[in-house]
Amino acid sequence: MKISTCLLFAFVTGVHAKSTAQKVTLNMKNARIEEALSAISKQSHLRVLYSENLNTKARISVNVKDASVEEALNAVLKSNNIEYKIIANTISVNSNAKNISMTVPLAIQQSVSGTVTDKNGKGLSGATVTVKGTSISTQTDDSGHFRINASSSSVLVVRYVGFGTREIPMDGKSTINVVLTANDLKLEEVNVVATGYQNLDRKFFTGASTKIDAKEAERAGVPDVSRMLEGQAAGVSVQNVSGTFGAAPKIRVRGATSLTGDNKPLWVIDGVILDEAVNISNEALSTGDANTLLGSSVAGLNPDDIESITVLKDAAATAMYGAAAMNGVVVVNTKRGKNTEGQVHFNYSGNFTTYIKPNYNQFDIMNSAEQMQLVIDMENKGYLNHSQVSRAGTGGVFTKMYNLMYEYDPNTDSFKLRNDAPSRYNFLQRYANVNTDWFDLLFRNSFVHDHSLSMSTGTAKAQTYASTSFMNDPGYTLGNQAKRFTANIRNNYKINDKLSTEFIFQGNIRDQRTPGTLNRNSDAVYGSYSRDFDINPYSYALNTSRIITPYDENGDREYFTRDYAPFNIFNELDNNYIKLKLMDIKVQAGITYKILPSLTYSATGMYRYYNSERQHMITENANLSKAYRANQDQTVNSGNRFLYADPDFPNTDKYVILPNGGFFNVANNNMISYYMRHNLEFNKKWNDHTMNLFGTYELQYADKQSHDFNGPGIEYGNGNLVLPVYRYYKKQLESGDAPFAMNYTYDRKLAYALRGAYNYKDKYSFNFTTRNDGSNKMGRTNVARWLPTWNVSAAWDIDQENFFNRENKILSRARLRGTYGLVANMGNASNSSAVFYNAITYRPYDGEKEGKISINGLENSELTWEKMYELNIGTDLGFLNDRIDLNFDYYRRNIFDLIGPI
Repeated sequence: MKISTCLLFAFVTGVHAKSTAQKVTLNMKNARIEEALSAISKQSHLRVLYSENLNTKARISVNVKDASVEEALNAVLKSNNIEYKIIANTISVNSNAKNISMTVPLAIQQSVSGTVTDKNGKGLSGATVTVKGTSISTQTDDSGHFRINASSSSVLVVRYVGFGTREIPMDGKSTINVVLTANDLKLEEVNVVATGYQNLDRKFFTGASTKIDAKEAERAGVPDVSRMLEGQAAGVSVQNVSGTFGAAPKIRVRGATSLTGDNKPLWVIDGVILDEAVNISNEALSTGDANTLLGSSVAGLNPDDIESITVLKDAAATAMYGAAAMNGVVVVNTKRGKNTEGQVHFNYSGNFTTYIKPNYNQFDIMNSAEQMQLVIDMENKGYLNHSQVSRAGTGGVFTKMYNLMYEYDPNTDSFKLRNDAPSRYNFLQRYANVNTDWFDLLFRNSFVHDHSLSMSTGTAKAQTYASTSFMNDPGYTLGNQAKRFTANIRNNYKINDKLSTEFIFQGNIRDQRTPGTLNRNSDAVYGSYSRDFDINPYSYALNTSRIITPYDENGDREYFTRDYAPFNIFNELDNNYIKLKLMDIKVQAGITYKILPSLTYSATGMYRYYNSERQHMITENANLSKAYRANQDQTVNSGNRFLYADPDFPNTDKYVILPNGGFFNVANNNMISYYMRHNLEFNKKWNDHTMNLFGTYELQYADKQSHDFNGPGIEYGNGNLVLPVYRYYKKQLESGDAPFAMNYTYDRKLAYALRGAYNYKDKYSFNFTTRNDGSNKMGRTNVARWLPTWNVSAAWDIDQENFFNRENKILSRARLRGTYGLVANMGNASNSSAVFYNAITYRPYDGEKEGKISINGLENSELTWEKMYELNIGTDLGFLNDRIDLNFDYYRRNIFDLIGPI
């Protein structure tokens, strides 16, 4: 649902110099009209709108110096008999020939007048009225009025830029009023590639990239920007590993490049590299651990604020990012304010989405009758030993049945279940027929709603864009819910013809709840993974037998056995959960100063504050807490791995270390980061030659802190009273664990880069880029810590050659490009220096314990970057006036110096 509202405020801001007073210099040979108009637009800061019947591909040659805007326009357009009009800082280029009269044979001419308006009745100045089939044409005046001579049987064609064309039969009328409907047309833009450092003219760009329009990529009900890449760019793989908000998908650009590194692309937001507060590798994203909720570094961006996304793929495209670009770069540009002549444009968008529940038809899973028959067959063949099943740590229907046979009921002076065939059959019959639909019980058709309100306004000197959004996701499964609030303000100011500034504020707050989860355990011997107390609804629905029931015959929750304790999935979702609170604030500023007409200096600075807190609440009624207390008999005492065998008392039974309450576990992640960049850009065009030189100095600074606390013995139902037992901490100390921990990470990166681009006759392009990166995570030696990367590339625009048939309606564009270069990645670098930890020695008695220093990692002074040489040869083809694009790339990679554990 899209609702657009426009409010007009009239105000006086003083006297401003008119853009038409700007001086324009053009020196072009055999250039397209659109290229000349684009150059005029850049120098005069006027917008250009084209009439739909104007041939902007026509070729011209023009040479003017320090001319006025009108003189430059006349030099470009008059020779082609094209008319223009300058209205409100906009150059309106309309159809050919104004007020040309022509005698129409065998037809009596009459004078026809009228008015052309929009749907609100406002007169449209400069609209073109043409007698169909002739060259008789005129334009409306400032009030939208027109007068034209035509025969009584003629048809008038009315056109206006940004509005739909209408054909009006005269039918002998002398007065005709026309109402035009606005089209959703965009201003024609210069063909540029956003690299994050520059908005580079495509003729200078020789790499492989894909530009994704945000409107085309936006997916209803998917509020995470990272998921917008799915299916949008060739060579970009997006694998969704979780439906939980905040958990990032696995994104790979042209496959994996590292054994232990991230394999994730670099995100660049509005020209600034986005530091990840919690660095989670692509492989770790699928673990389901609690920290994966923080895996998406762009989950706080409002998709409605995105203007475009550019994916940089090969070495030529990513060369400016040097030692951070081996996995590709995703450049995100957010919206900015436009020159609306003081009008304030409001836009509201709302997305309302519901999900369809999964069902068992999508999986090959036995129903309850089939499952029961299988279990009975196992029992008949001796696989279900009565004594073992009844005392099993984890059990279902048969464990319950065997235990009921020994559970005495004093009211009836008998056991709850007789141990005979009819009684057993009647007991099992209910579970054989129940056919529990866990997908229906644990999933829901939740109603996700996302609201976004934005405002855009501006003049020629200042533009503002502001937005706010709210997203509420009740959760696709029970136990999941998320809320997100975002705010964004972007101001652009043009102080004068040389100086301009920019200020950006972006912030988001997230409040989320998910089912509780512990970190995944890996078994290196068997190559398997497991998770204690896993209550993920999807995993439970997929792996739980359909003979298990959530409720008994009376409608009360029915409990089975897991880890010697009662278990019911609905009870767990109520008593074992994680609360996540996150705040992320970014402030960014930029300045651009034109030192000379061909030399520009710019600087960008950014400050970011990030804080997240995860509270894992496990009440005394959760299966996890009860498993720590399960100690019913000697069999349970010897089999329960959560009981404690005190080495001080080797001949006694194991001890319960959580006699009361549950757990309150807290994990915090904080980050403060700074980013600073200085750029110097030189642009020069002379005759058939064009050159672009770009140099940059870049500093990244990030301080990251994480700390966690494990709190046992809290009684949630008793005013949060805490009653811990010393043996809980004693067991932790003896096993080398700690109830709390804190970790600091300091990232320091410095880089210098230089890029040169040359183009001849808009046909041949050559590029060279070099960059030198340094990081404190690398070894101490200069050879290891500093890495120079480089790239050379070239492109041939075949469609600019004289032999290329530009009138060919099938093949409209052709380009051949090639690149070769070196890029790199930091990998899983963590031991450039030796890492020592203070610890306590393992001793049976407190009096014998002493402090010690543990070596966590040995120093590797030669630890250096993971590197990759890449060769890429590609072609870009356009068909049917660029309605169809075809990109073909062949690339070969040589990856070396990979980092791995010893």
